Amino acid sequence: MVKILVLGANGLLGSALVPQLRMLKFDVVTASQKINKNSDININYIDKNSLENALDKCSPNIIINLVALTNVDQCERDPHTAYLVNVKVVENICGWIKHNPDCHLIQISTDHLYDHNTLNTEDDVKLLNYYSLTKYAGELVALSVPSTIIRTNFFGKSICSNKFSFSDWIFNSLTNKNHIIAFNDVYFSPISFKSLGESITTVIKNPLCGIYNIGSRDGFSKADFIKEFANQVNLNSDSVTVGSINDHNLKAKRPKDMRMNCEKFESKFNTKLPNLKNEIVAIKGDYVHES
Repeated sequence: MVKILVLGANGLLGSALVPQLRMLKFDVVTASQKINKNSDININYIDKNSLENALDKCSPNIIINLVALTNVDQCERDPHTAYLVNVKVVENICGWIKHNPDCHLIQISTDHLYDHNTLNTEDDVKLLNYYSLTKYAGELVALSVPSTIIRTNFFGKSICSNKFSFSDWIFNSLTNKNHIIAFNDVYFSPISFKSLGESITTVIKNPLCGIYNIGSRDGFSKADFIKEFANQVNLNSDSVTVGSINDHNLKAKRPKDMRMNCEKFESKFNTKLPNLKNEIVAIKGDYVHES
């Protein structure tokens, strides 16, 4: 049986992914940085010895690395911590895999590496801030061992107690009639937790090396995403104002077009990814009962 070690298992994506993998009867071991009753093991990811000792004991066939500092402005303010979390951890993992080459790494990356006015392919890298720089550096490290790098963006109902997705934020804001500024000049093509989990499962079953975009087959502006989500969950969007990201003094520069061309993944793994509207429809039932 394939043994899978999920690093960062109690985060936003891990909390959704682990139950999916266990339902499929994979042997899943969960790890977290902090002591957590829901984790099988606790690891200091940044400490090489701590990580290698844990990997020796676990001896996984697949490592899924979900460890990341994803707060874009925090990465800009504290590039050293961004390096430790987004690069050093990957270096530690890969150092162990180099002595255990039968293990395959699935490295979760980001669509923040893109900013071209088109559907971005895997070659269209454009780095605008420390977050994207460190995530890209982590990818380069991961390529030194047998690995599948997944560039993605995801949404859906969080089951993580202290982290919320983009759709959670929209739902909570609209429910509480909080003012939202919806950017009409920022585009992306996220995918639901469920569909991303299915795609990761596809990789586990056929661990082809390389870098792959995994997202919806088209994309929306953030404003259109908010509008469509509000419509699907039957929430009034009067508190939403359409605006430009240029009008906001953000610490880190943000990309404006992160839409991904996912044809490489679809072709290599013989699958078809969903479109974004259908993904929003698919997750609406997780929210409608709350409204």
